[in-house]
Amino acid sequence: MNTTPLVMIVGSLPDPMVPESTGGSTVLLRSLLEFLNAHKIRHGLVRANRFFGRGAFFKNGVATLWAVLKDLRKFDFVLVNCSQNGSLYLAPLIFIISRLARRKMAFRAFGGDFRENLTSAPTPVRWLFERTVIRAELIFVETKALVHYFRSAYSCQNVIWFPNSRARTAEARTRPYQRRFVFISHVKRSKGVLHLIEAAKSFNSQYVIDVYGPILDSEIAINNFSGIIRYRGHLPPEKVMETLDMYNVVVLPTFYDGEGYPGIIIEAYSLGIPCITTKWKAIPEVVDDGQSGILIAPHSTSELIHAMRKIDEGLYARLVQGAQAKFKEFDQEQVNEKFISYFGIEKRSKCAV
Repeated sequence: MNTTPLVMIVGSLPDPMVPESTGGSTVLLRSLLEFLNAHKIRHGLVRANRFFGRGAFFKNGVATLWAVLKDLRKFDFVLVNCSQNGSLYLAPLIFIISRLARRKMAFRAFGGDFRENLTSAPTPVRWLFERTVIRAELIFVETKALVHYFRSAYSCQNVIWFPNSRARTAEARTRPYQRRFVFISHVKRSKGVLHLIEAAKSFNSQYVIDVYGPILDSEIAINNFSGIIRYRGHLPPEKVMETLDMYNVVVLPTFYDGEGYPGIIIEAYSLGIPCITTKWKAIPEVVDDGQSGILIAPHSTSELIHAMRKIDEGLYARLVQGAQAKFKEFDQEQVNEKFISYFGIEKRSKCAV
């Protein structure tokens, strides 16, 4: 008789037909599912973003709750993977269903802004969250700062650091430094794109600065990109790694409120590619300044220009070594193996490819 716990996983996945659905939380959930499938770990999935467009939040909420209510008794655990709205509104209702069904619940919050979202939520919403989700058997958060917050504010001993992670899909290699910089993310003001466009005016044709991602901000248009900074369009997730491999440095001058551990930085580390990014939110937990990358002040075009100019062959070689070493903390195989151990699940051998 197989006594391995069965886990119902609730969360959103990227949709290739909806570019804005590809983000940190959806990519991470897809990666977790790939890991579970590769190691033959039995689980169920309730997709929380089947609908898009007008009324999508309400439609998805109703469909998700119905699926959980209908099938939860088949499982031992429900794992709720949530971004902001799902954390505050959907997760408490799933907690109530789990208790009615006498099942355990685990909660996973994405991003680094969860504390701000919770403390700024309407009082009834915060009150319900604190009396439901906080009492879940397991709480997983992305940053060490959030672990400290939950433990100090709520005396939670069941809160666990579960960082963003990525699979090593190719061996890191030595690249000659050719001043090739790349931005891969949602193209919007809060990701620092306008600062990057302005910084590009200070460089000559010896530099390459390419931007990939869906444009999600009315302030930014394709004709904003000229000279050495080129807009390369939306990049399908399966093309990210081979595209990264063509560059020397990832540039992400972000001040996005929902920033946690940017996945593109971890993906770059897996290839031995360092980054230039900001001292923003929990990013300094991911980037060792001067070792795996360079940290600059948010909103500072001048610091961005200085950091890009600062990198030469010698510094680049040191940053590459630092990036390779730092990736070990975010290696998906190790992170997910530790994660499933909290459910009493042992990893099995991978399926044949």
